[in-house]
Amino acid sequence: VKDGCITPELDDITGQMMLALRYGSAQKSSADTAMRVKDTAQKLVLKGKFMGGSAPYGYKLELSGEISKHGRALRHLVIVPEQAEVVRYIYDLSLRKEFGSAKIAKILNEDEKYKLLAPRDVWKSGTITSILTNPVYAGHTAYKRRERVNGKYHRLDSKDWITSFEPNEDITII
Repeated sequence: VKDGCITPELDDITGQMMLALRYGSAQKSSADTAMRVKDTAQKLVLKGKFMGGSAPYGYKLELSGEISKHGRALRHLVIVPEQAEVVRYIYDLSLRKEFGSAKIAKILNEDEKYKLLAPRDVWKSGTITSILTNPVYAGHTAYKRRERVNGKYHRLDSKDWITSFEPNEDITII
C-alpha cells in the first residue's frame, strides 16, 4: 500500500510483475514462519508443555507465572477434581466393564450427578471417545493429533502424534 504497487495499472507490465514477485515472496515468508511455529510447538510438547487452545475436560487453564518471549502470560493445565473423578469413572467403565462410548454416555446421562458435570449439558459418545483417546489424562501432552484438510479437521493415527517423552505427574488423572 505504501509503495503504491497494490493495484498497478493494467498496462503497467513491470508493476504487475513486481506485484507477483512481492506476492510470491510474502507467501514464502508466511510458509517459513508457519514451519518455525510448528517446529517450536513440537519441541515444547516433547518437553511436556500444553500447546492446545482450550483445556480438555477435567482440566482448567491457570496462569503459570511464566512470560513468553513476546511478553504474553503463559498458562498451564490444572486438574479440576470433580471432573477428574468423572474421567476416572469413564476409564473404569471402558477398561473394566468394556463398555463402548455410546453406552458410557448413556450411563452418565442417566445419572443426575454425572449429567450435571457434562460438557454442554449432555454427554455424547464423541466426547467419551475423545476422553478415552487423549494421552493428556495419562500425563502426556500431545501435538498433531489432527490436521486440517480443505477446511475440515481429520484425526491422525496415534503413531503420527507427537507426545511428551515423560508423563507430567501434575496433570496425570489416570
